[in-house]
Amino acid sequence: MSNDIDFVKQQIMEQFKIQKSDSGEALNVRGFMLNVVPRWNPKQQDLLERAVEELVSSGLIEDREGTPFLTQQGVDYLYPDIGDSVKVAILDFFAKANARAGHAFNTQSFMHTEVLNWNPKQKHGLEPAMKSLIEEGLIEENERGYFLTEAGFNSIY
Repeated sequence: MSNDIDFVKQQIMEQFKIQKSDSGEALNVRGFMLNVVPRWNPKQQDLLERAVEELVSSGLIEDREGTPFLTQQGVDYLYPDIGDSVKVAILDFFAKANARAGHAFNTQSFMHTEVLNWNPKQKHGLEPAMKSLIEEGLIEENERGYFLTEAGFNSIY
């Protein structure tokens, strides 16, 4: 039974991850009940309520009127620390564009091709990463946007 309860808890948390949920966001209960739970065996299905209770007790989720919501602790459990990965992604984006010093950062394209697939920690790390790259002198910001500097060019290539 221990394996079954762990499986059910893992499935609940995995669904939050699939949804790229952030703190305070609800589990898509309808989709979960229609698409995930029916694939479980009867013992696992019977453990759903207990699994939710255990996840609430552990602080990973909150139960609000029968709907599970992800907590910040749940976010930290699901998504690894981002380290410098966001800064690397920004510089890689410049490199993919064969950018030179003075090249503008195409924010709209970056959002559609990169950020769209990011988890919440990565998304929250975008602004601090940009500020850090500015402080490091790799990009600069003015009223027209972000631009690659000579130092940024040299660090990419």
